[in-house]
Amino acid sequence: MNSADSRMVSRLTQAMMRVVKADAVSDRGQRHILDAETELLSGFEFNIRGTLGNTLYAPIVADIDRDNGTIGVEIPSFDPLTMVAAPEGTTHFKVVSGGAEVDFEQERFVVTNAASD
Repeated sequence: MNSADSRMVSRLTQAMMRVVKADAVSDRGQRHILDAETELLSGFEFNIRGTLGNTLYAPIVADIDRDNGTIGVEIPSFDPLTMVAAPEGTTHFKVVSGGAEVDFEQERFVVTNAASD
């Protein structure tokens, strides 16, 4: 089973172009990525063939608090036999989450990630 998404880069580029073009204030060629426009990336799937919603059926609550500079992902306890679509023979799995604070103007970023046991 090949789950790689060979079009991810082109899909992400296309999505980012929508974000850049949403800057209606700046002249063409001088447009910026503004905070409010990044909402256009909501729902972007890095692997279109292996979306999280088609693999993990447990309820997931993600929270970003820009004022406090925190990000969180909460997944309550669940039965993996009924809530995870895994290939036959799978004995273990791990949930990995990541987040980034990106300052497009200063070209700086902070990345954090966490994984389940």
